[in-house]
Amino acid sequence: MPTRAAQRDDALDDSITALIETAQWAAARRTIGEAFRSARTGERFTQLLRWFEALPPADPDDLEAARLHLRLHVNIPLQPELERVALIYAQRPATAPSAHAMLAWRLAVGSKQYGDALTHAALALRDVTRLNDYEQALTLRARAQARHHLKRPGWEDDYRAAIDLSDGRARTLTTVEYSVCQLFTERHAHAIELLATAALEARGDDLEGWVLSTKGYAHLHHAELDEAQDCFEACVRLAPVFRGSGRNGLAAVLRARGDWNRAEALYVQALTRAEQDGNLHHLQQARRGLGHTARMRGQGLRAIEWLTQAAVTIPAEQASGQSWVNVDLAAAHVSLPRLDAAHVTDLLSRTGPLVSEDAARAEIVRAELARRQGDHALAARLLRPLNPRMLWMREEAAALPELFTLLGPDAPQPLPREGTLRVDVTAAGYPAVWVNGRPVTLPDSALVALVALLDAGGTLDAESLADAVRDSAPRTGRQRAQRASRAVQQLRGGLGWPGSVTHAHGRYRLDPTAAWSYDVLNLERAGKPIPAFLRGVHAFAWVTEREQELLLGGPD
Repeated sequence: MPTRAAQRDDALDDSITALIETAQWAAARRTIGEAFRSARTGERFTQLLRWFEALPPADPDDLEAARLHLRLHVNIPLQPELERVALIYAQRPATAPSAHAMLAWRLAVGSKQYGDALTHAALALRDVTRLNDYEQALTLRARAQARHHLKRPGWEDDYRAAIDLSDGRARTLTTVEYSVCQLFTERHAHAIELLATAALEARGDDLEGWVLSTKGYAHLHHAELDEAQDCFEACVRLAPVFRGSGRNGLAAVLRARGDWNRAEALYVQALTRAEQDGNLHHLQQARRGLGHTARMRGQGLRAIEWLTQAAVTIPAEQASGQSWVNVDLAAAHVSLPRLDAAHVTDLLSRTGPLVSEDAARAEIVRAELARRQGDHALAARLLRPLNPRMLWMREEAAALPELFTLLGPDAPQPLPREGTLRVDVTAAGYPAVWVNGRPVTLPDSALVALVALLDAGGTLDAESLADAVRDSAPRTGRQRAQRASRAVQQLRGGLGWPGSVTHAHGRYRLDPTAAWSYDVLNLERAGKPIPAFLRGVHAFAWVTEREQELLLGGPD
């Protein structure tokens, strides 16, 4: 059944088409404006813009029509025609201030022409009485962006004023922008406060996943791994549209912890989903993540393979030969046993403008290149201005230890990495499973499969596992085997790495390289009673039988 919002949109669409067919142009514009206020997706804004531009042109002095036209263009993905349309309105006295507001935004955020953005912002703000609150706030946001990137004062005041002028989604967006500009300053804590406020404002809105993802990366960049993981896990639990960003972020947390296999599994999930959705941005992020993870674990050639794919994922980057991913490729090449300095330098020349993490990584690559060519003093000089507390510095210090020893006591602190993947399972009572200290949720059949494997010492023949996950429904032998296979697939997905359970020669086996802790076995070894077994899991005969054996002290 269609949602209430879909029913409302359908009714508005019917009204718009009927008004256009009967040449009621003014009423059609008003109805398009009504539909605009509830629109949320680029596809929806594009449809409304098509209808608007199919109408005869409004009166040149019709400010409300001009504002609606401009705002529709602002909300179209990539805003391809906004600048052209805004320049036309900028020539008309009645609509010029609104047009300059949109031009300031487009030039600051879209094309990064910060000087021109400041010019149009000044023209728009010359008489704020001719702007509505939305336009004034948008102009202040544009000026804040330009001032921040040009390192000019006043950008924080602009953001604070823009927040005061905004409400709803616009206020949330402005708050997030302001916080992101502060993340790489000494005001990181204030940025996190702003993001926490934005997350509350966005709760239940389709911006929520984006805000949580942004907050997750804010924590991640400062190596606040537990907080980052909380944000990304919450993001993954939201609507499917956010899962690509959430999985990529969660994979980065696991990579930072040295949890290589689970990080790669998440990147592969994100890659698969991005390919299905045709989302090139998420696809590039996933490929780059797989390459970066391979480099961090010392697999240089595998890293180069993934990073080469990432660098040509976006058609425009492939055509130009320039990509931000080239800095990661340069980092992979500078780490190879046989150094090709000319190729590393060429890759660094084809990154395009870099900021934040990528700009820092370029300096690290130059420093390692200098070290490998014997200029240790230059290498140290290149490293010293970089912030040693940032995640990428701490990751690179682990990947390039000989370089960072040049900093002596000023070298970044090592990241807290688990030497062995640890899985703790509680079955004596209400069940719970933790992987590296973090709780994971498993479907009942996957949970029973895990406990049955642990109960049997980590390995079990396929028939016995099928018997453990059997419920009361009648099934053929083949159907029972398929049910067991599905349970194991769910178990692998829940634990987070494909090799957590393997199947060979008719037996299932838990990954022997992981450390498995099972409370029932620990209690039995200590000679202590088992008070209950998988409490709340009722649909499996094996659970009932095993519980009776444990409670009565029956045979293993």
